[in-house]
Amino acid sequence: DEAVTIVYAFTPGPTLAQAFGPLGRPLDAGRAYRLLRSVHSLCTMLGVLHREGLSHRHLTPEDIVLLKGRRDHAVLRDLGLAAQPRTPDEGPTLYRAPEQTRMDASLTLPGSHTDGYQLGAVLYHFLSGRPPTSFLAKIEPPSTWNRSLPPELDDALLRALAEDPGDRWPTIRGLRDVLDRAAARLRGQLRGNP
Repeated sequence: DEAVTIVYAFTPGPTLAQAFGPLGRPLDAGRAYRLLRSVHSLCTMLGVLHREGLSHRHLTPEDIVLLKGRRDHAVLRDLGLAAQPRTPDEGPTLYRAPEQTRMDASLTLPGSHTDGYQLGAVLYHFLSGRPPTSFLAKIEPPSTWNRSLPPELDDALLRALAEDPGDRWPTIRGLRDVLDRAAARLRGQLRGNP
């Protein structure tokens, strides 16, 4: 028999919930820019996990930490459900991807596309002030609730939150790249160069 043990250092720093909360109000352009800028490193980290054939499957504002002294650098607090077998209704209720609820042989199993969905759901919640209702109802673009958001952010998050995993971003890197462009657009708005 073999066993694998993962050992990691506890990452000190505020969670996204502490740094950008409270949830329930849309972030202003400055805070939205800082949030988007911080998730670049998180996406890179998730990409490493995905290349190993694993997925976190439990992303929440409490599971993402900003490094102490580097508020522009978000990291995973832990590996979530990566080492756990997939089970129905796994993952956080507010950010659960459709495939985590409806698991049967005819559907796509949770995987890297699930992390893209959950990250999109977390960002949508912060940026719009509302949790996405995902497959229960049509999701409005986040700019419906927050007019300071650039159009590419609407497209990026709605694609991340697609019900069908095949309609989502094929890689977390693709999502990261468009989030970077949206952050650059917000930075331009803040400097008066839309």
